[in-house]
Amino acid sequence: MRRSQHYNEIRTYNLHILMSLGKEILWIGKRFVAENE
Repeated sequence: MRRSQHYNEIRTYNLHILMSLGKEILWIGKRFVAENE
C-alpha cells in the first residue's frame, strides 16, 4: 500500500515535468515560427 502511493507520487511528479517541458517546446516553437514569417 505504501509503495503504490510512493509510485503514484513519482508518476505525478514526472507528469508535471513533462507538461512543463511541453509548454517550453510550444513557446519556443511559436517564437521560431514568428521569427521566420
